[in-house]
Amino acid sequence: MERDFLLYACALNRILAYNCRLSRQLVDSFEHIGDIFSLSEGQLRELMPRGENYIREILNPNSLEWAFKEIAWARQYAVQLLYLYDDKYPYRLRECPDAPLMLYYIGNANLNMQKVLSIVGTRRASPYGKESCRKIVEQISLNEEKTLIVSGLAFGIDAVAHKSAIEFGLPTIAVLPTGADSIYPSMHRGLAMQIIDNGGLITDFPTLTGAQKANFVRRNRIIAGMADATLLAESFAHGGGLITTAHASSYSREVFAVPGRLTDSSFAGCNKIIASNVANIVTAPESIERVMCWSPVHKAPRQASLFKDEYNQEKKAIIKALGRSPMNIEEILTITNIPVSELNVNLVELEMDGVISVSGGNNYTLLDFM
Repeated sequence: MERDFLLYACALNRILAYNCRLSRQLVDSFEHIGDIFSLSEGQLRELMPRGENYIREILNPNSLEWAFKEIAWARQYAVQLLYLYDDKYPYRLRECPDAPLMLYYIGNANLNMQKVLSIVGTRRASPYGKESCRKIVEQISLNEEKTLIVSGLAFGIDAVAHKSAIEFGLPTIAVLPTGADSIYPSMHRGLAMQIIDNGGLITDFPTLTGAQKANFVRRNRIIAGMADATLLAESFAHGGGLITTAHASSYSREVFAVPGRLTDSSFAGCNKIIASNVANIVTAPESIERVMCWSPVHKAPRQASLFKDEYNQEKKAIIKALGRSPMNIEEILTITNIPVSELNVNLVELEMDGVISVSGGNNYTLLDFM
């Protein structure tokens, strides 16, 4: 890319950062992006009748001086600047009408992999939500062709998605609500470094952009736009994950959600979009693969003699306690004496492994093949 071209693109990205539709209309109207900065005030006013602030910044020579320093900073810290029509720019995101003019990218993952899944959810994730998310990522990792996992580096489900991707050998991208010169939340700085080694960090915000509330909403469109599908792993009735799935739906991308019990307020958002047919219901780790036609690598059946040896003492106690008749969690607690928090996690893992089934009223049954 020509140096002056990048200079103009960087400047315009900052000036029109919160009006990506207008920035795209402008760059598509001129043969060279630099022509926009050669226009007179009157010509700019014809293009943007209500864009006084934009016009003032385009005419201000300090805008290009800022862009020059921004590019120098990016080169110093090996930050890639991806223009909207670059080959490396995520083509799925480019298809969205509100795609950013430029992305700041730190990492080495291919942003245009054959399969891309975004995973979002509440920061106050439950053990069930976390384990469901992990199991889904594990299942997806069994494919011969790797899937890129995209999330937002937040606490809760986002962190689990990134960590699970790293654990199971999948590349992962974190979309930041700040500039590339800072990490939010700061406690995830270590995780961010792991993500860079196993994928990358992306933002459309310039340097010195803080974690403002509006930026979290804006970055959600990138999380949705980069992917073939978005999974809502756990969500209260209101939350950023629901905004992300709304973006995904508006982009005609597939949406998935993990259901919860009627009494689980942390799954109220998931249940809502499932009931309204916005999301496909995830009833097993393979649900996403079936809908998306992502064929997994099937593992050979495990032998019964080895099967139980794979489990910890708590799982073995649960399996021993369960019979063919449904047993509720209180009965299992009485027999096993396993602390309720540990019991819930182990029950989820056994269910996700297909060893037990759960029916109405939170009743558990041992499946026949054990």
